[in-house]
Amino acid sequence: MIIVSVKHVVITKQKLKTIKMRTFKHPNFLKGQKCPLCNTNADQEVMLIGIAETEEGSHMQAIQVHTKCISEGLRYFKNLKFIGAKTY
Repeated sequence: MIIVSVKHVVITKQKLKTIKMRTFKHPNFLKGQKCPLCNTNADQEVMLIGIAETEEGSHMQAIQVHTKCISEGLRYFKNLKFIGAKTY
């Protein structure tokens, strides 16, 4: 399990243009861990995605997800006002 720090930040349109999510060239998958979207532990670039409802103060748990899986799988569900990803 990975813990990341979370802070509530007001994002303006100007800031949004410069925000970039941090990525890691190689995953640090522990024994048995896999990307939740492709279900593999391939040695590809990953980013940390916070896990909903795990916030404790300014920290939350996170999971490693392949950047490629996110970029190819994200979808906006208009009727739910929700961004999600398809799984393979």
